[in-house]
Amino acid sequence: MDQNLRGRSGDGAERTAQPFSRRSQGPIRFLSVAWLITVVVLLAFLWCAYDSYRRFEDTARRNFRIQELRGQIIHLDEVLTMSARMAAATGDDRWESRYNQHVPELDTAIEEAMTLVTDAQGTEQTDAANVALIELEAQAFDLARQGRLTEAQETLLSEEYAAHKAIYAEGMQTLGRQLEQATESAMQSQQRRIAFQLIGGIVAIVLLVVGWVVVIRVVHQWRRDLSEKHQRLIDELAWRKEAEEELRQHRDHLDELVKIRTAELSAANEKMKSDLEAAAKVQQSLLPTAAPDVAGATFAWHYKPCDELAGDILNVIQLDPTHVAIYVADVSGHGVAASLLSFAISRMLTAEQSAASLVVRPTDDPARPHIMPPIEVATELNRRFPMAASGGKYFTLIYGVLDLETGEFTLVSAGHPADSRTGTRGDHAPWNGDRLDA
Repeated sequence: MDQNLRGRSGDGAERTAQPFSRRSQGPIRFLSVAWLITVVVLLAFLWCAYDSYRRFEDTARRNFRIQELRGQIIHLDEVLTMSARMAAATGDDRWESRYNQHVPELDTAIEEAMTLVTDAQGTEQTDAANVALIELEAQAFDLARQGRLTEAQETLLSEEYAAHKAIYAEGMQTLGRQLEQATESAMQSQQRRIAFQLIGGIVAIVLLVVGWVVVIRVVHQWRRDLSEKHQRLIDELAWRKEAEEELRQHRDHLDELVKIRTAELSAANEKMKSDLEAAAKVQQSLLPTAAPDVAGATFAWHYKPCDELAGDILNVIQLDPTHVAIYVADVSGHGVAASLLSFAISRMLTAEQSAASLVVRPTDDPARPHIMPPIEVATELNRRFPMAASGGKYFTLIYGVLDLETGEFTLVSAGHPADSRTGTRGDHAPWNGDRLDA
């Protein structure tokens, strides 16, 4: 049948279906991974662009504020100086009010500017000069309120005032330069960050382009392979259809053969069953039909095999007027082989005075044969039925002889389960060879 199927395939070789394996899912997974990487890179690029824009906006706002503070400090410094000089020149207290109004604004602007400079230098001298200038200007305002305008002007035009003013002006210039440096440093840092992000973006775009070129080639190759597999699948399905039709014909033929063979086996089985029933009847005929009627002893048994043919056999035999033999043999397994072996054993355990009997030997008085001891009977059975020569079969045996005159019961147990006795009071115990009437 296999040769016919291979011949129908057209190329002389047996063909088998090749379903899509997990490798066919590789390009789909590869494409999914490529899309995922692209989305992640684009999101990262957008985030970097947004972060750069936000940082640049913060830097521009900070630089604008620095420039604004620088101009405000210069303006307020001039306002305070001119207010003090005008108050000393005119004695008008409105200039002092204007002065007091702008002092907090200048202090606030300077403090804010100092927070924008990470490493301010020379602040101690500038602060000291600022304090000295405020004290001198306060003296000038006191003199102006008293009407001593000349002394007020001399205070503001003194060398001490000029020296502190020069220190303060130098400190403001230094602060201005530091503000410019902070602005320049922030711009340079932002420019470097933007340049780095730009380079990283360009590299990422190049890698994405290269990656997508590879992905497109892989997907193109996958589609070509998929088309070839699809065509092979169509050819395979056509071949399978032809093969299935041929197999159906062979199956129908085999079904017919099976029906014929089943009928033959049923007939053989019925014949075997009939033979087994006949053999079972023969084996049943070997069992005792009635116990010997002897004085001083009563015998009873129950035999129920688990199969039609079994390897179990038992019997109660009257050897002579004063001796009765009892045996139970159990052949391993069931069926014909066990039954035949039990039949052979029963033929040897017979009271007939013949060469086949192992339990008695003929004497001059046929009514008084020589009774073989149970141990010798078991020894001879063991010699005649070695397991190797019996097809691996073996049997266990209990064989005993009861002397009706003395009540003595001689027993041999060859591999059989332990014997037990039931006393007159109904108690059960292993039998150890005591007299049966004990």
